[in-house]
Amino acid sequence: MHGPAQSSLLDLATLVVGVATLCFYIVRRFTRLPLAVGLVLTSLALAGAVLGLDRLLPGLEVRAGVRAALAGIDFSGFVLGGILSFLIFAAAMEISLSTLKQRWKSVAVLATLGVALSTLVFGLTLPLLSTLGLAAALLLGAMQSATDPVSVNALLKTLPGIPDSFKVKLAAESLLNDGVAVVVFATLLPFALATGAEPSIGGALLLFLRQAGGGLALGGVAALLASWLIRSVDDAALSILLSLLAVLAAYALSLHLDVSGPLAMVVLGITLGNQRPGGALSAAGRAQLRHFWEMVDVVMNAVLFSLMGLQVLVIDFQPAQVGFILAAIAASLLARFLSVALPLWLLNRISNETSSLGGILVLTWGGLRGGILLALALALPSGQNLLKVGAYAIVLFTLIVQGLTVDWLIRRVFPEAVAKP
Repeated sequence: MHGPAQSSLLDLATLVVGVATLCFYIVRRFTRLPLAVGLVLTSLALAGAVLGLDRLLPGLEVRAGVRAALAGIDFSGFVLGGILSFLIFAAAMEISLSTLKQRWKSVAVLATLGVALSTLVFGLTLPLLSTLGLAAALLLGAMQSATDPVSVNALLKTLPGIPDSFKVKLAAESLLNDGVAVVVFATLLPFALATGAEPSIGGALLLFLRQAGGGLALGGVAALLASWLIRSVDDAALSILLSLLAVLAAYALSLHLDVSGPLAMVVLGITLGNQRPGGALSAAGRAQLRHFWEMVDVVMNAVLFSLMGLQVLVIDFQPAQVGFILAAIAASLLARFLSVALPLWLLNRISNETSSLGGILVLTWGGLRGGILLALALALPSGQNLLKVGAYAIVLFTLIVQGLTVDWLIRRVFPEAVAKP
């Protein structure tokens, strides 16, 4: 006999995989859209069908039933507590360490000074355009500073002609600033939602250092151990299991230690992704390991982006919020541009790394937001609906508007970049 909890979990898994498979099939069978954009648009269309059916036949309470099912999925927990580890690790495996060493200055400055500038510019601009307070605006500013490595990685796979030096800059920056932005979000959260004791600046700084430094250190230890174990065998299945264990154990430990799991996954992924055949590990074994994680990346992306579109049924949009939505999108674009242009301008003056205006525009327009921003927003306590609305609007704008046009911009800046369907 199977208990109701087992049936419920199986039903939920079937629902999630079913929605992802349906959206994936529609995108691949009937469209030539980039996968991430196509999945979000398809799931939005499904959500629109649910809303239309609910209006036509209100007695069926279709929307209420779907919302209850989506509430059972717990999107924030699903992303931040699990799937994010696989997606960031898989994206980090694509980073070339040799190319990263050539561009580490620009990547580092964008992931640190860039995140700080993005948070500050957004936090100071949005209160001028709306009624949102400074503390809440800074919190949303930190959240929207997390350019989603999953979305960026999906975009880059459609444009193989981009120079490797620029590709690694965009991909690595999205990986690192994602981790840093999540840490900044955790640091600012007590200030924005203060109840009771007033949080201190010193305590916030210590929290930031512990989260970021602890995540990097944890990732380094996990990478050394996993790399040694994988190189000691030449068995594809065992290598895959060892990499899975490393990802799960390191991310679970980061949650228990309250350090940055995303940063730990970046270090672990880059290390294992750049592991060369040696010891017992053969070239064939390494290729099988990478192929496995490429498949994991595709499947997890399908699940994530399909669920993202359906979240429109969960977030409470109101017609009166249109002005705030437009203000949030405008503030986000301004913050992204300045957080890219100013650090790179400074770097151009003090180092031998150079960035063109075209490259800065691509980095600005290619800074897509996705599941991480939405998961952080949905993790906020009740009563923060305006922040959730703003976050979801930014996600949809970057994924759909920027996601559908950034390939055109990239091909103008890099004529050798040829789009793939």
